Amino acid sequence: MTAEDVQKSFGGLVAINRLSFTLEEGQIKSIIGPNGAGKTTLLNLIMGVYSPETGNIVFDNHRIERLKPYQIASLGISRTFQTIALFENMSVIENVMVGRHVRTRSEFFSNSFLLRRARIEEAAIARIAWEKLDLVGIKERGLEAATALTFAEQRLLEIARALATDPRLILLDEPAAGLNMTEIKMISHLVRRIRAQGVTVILVEHQMDLVMDISDEILVLNYGTKIAEGKPDVIQNNQEVITAYLGEKIEIAKD
Repeated sequence: MTAEDVQKSFGGLVAINRLSFTLEEGQIKSIIGPNGAGKTTLLNLIMGVYSPETGNIVFDNHRIERLKPYQIASLGISRTFQTIALFENMSVIENVMVGRHVRTRSEFFSNSFLLRRARIEEAAIARIAWEKLDLVGIKERGLEAATALTFAEQRLLEIARALATDPRLILLDEPAAGLNMTEIKMISHLVRRIRAQGVTVILVEHQMDLVMDISDEILVLNYGTKIAEGKPDVIQNNQEVITAYLGEKIEIAKD
């Protein structure tokens, strides 16, 4: 994926300022910066929630900056959110199955009358949903209500639902927020497993140990402007980044 000269403003506030970057297939690329730096705005631009005033975003040779979110999802991009957004009246497995329905083919008539094609497809959706729950480690909770899960498990459920869309690129918006150190390490291992399955990852995160540990590259935003981009060891020694955000040199975590 590439973004070139992308700008987005809200009123007189420039949230993303002439931003360009490249994401290589198979990378884990983290986006960091202080609150208000434009990180979530950038994810919303990639997902089609917002359209930029200038610039273009290209994924798999498709210009996506003017597409609708459902069109972008169908191309193979999915996301999670800062604030957990589950279907509270559904079970864990049903939440994941909802994510998979972006890949369904049976039309309304078939589903309404439970025709054979729709039944076969629904069984396939359920099978894939169980696989994603197994991947994130909460398969044994699948038949329970989503609200019965712990906060950390609900984070995992959101990731499973995003993975159910069969993405080639997943956007993780602060997946470690509110988690303890043991749970953060669990997220670290999960992100690596996701990448091992051929999924490219964009990670927005404030947990610097996590970011420095798993990122191939880091993009640093400040007031919507890119101030640095590179490998973790380059970023942690960049004086402009230290001044704007880190406050001190961050050591790369070791297992």
